[in-house]
Amino acid sequence: MKISKSKKHRKHKRLSHDRIYKKLFSYKEVVQSFVENFGHPLLKEADFSTLKRGPASYVTKNFQERHNDMIWTVRIGDNGPMAVLMLEFQSTYDYNMPMRVYVYQRRRKASPFRERI
Repeated sequence: MKISKSKKHRKHKRLSHDRIYKKLFSYKEVVQSFVENFGHPLLKEADFSTLKRGPASYVTKNFQERHNDMIWTVRIGDNGPMAVLMLEFQSTYDYNMPMRVYVYQRRRKASPFRERI
């Protein structure tokens, strides 16, 4: 099957876009700044000394390997719960993103083989 140049170009553009954002958000300071400026109000109480990057890959109950773009965790308050920050980078608007995030969360939570965060 022959892929047109425009499809190849879009795929290359998307992949380089993902790489740039993955590199940028691999820095703790960038994630902290992003959360402080654009995060949910509950995250205003985040203890950023606990901010750490988590595993983005996991295996589902059906033994399918899945990958998220990036996962970070941070504790809310002194002894509060851990918030999981799941970052998904998109080069175009995706109307299905809320459903995709919901499915990611359900699969990740249900996976008996996921690494504990």
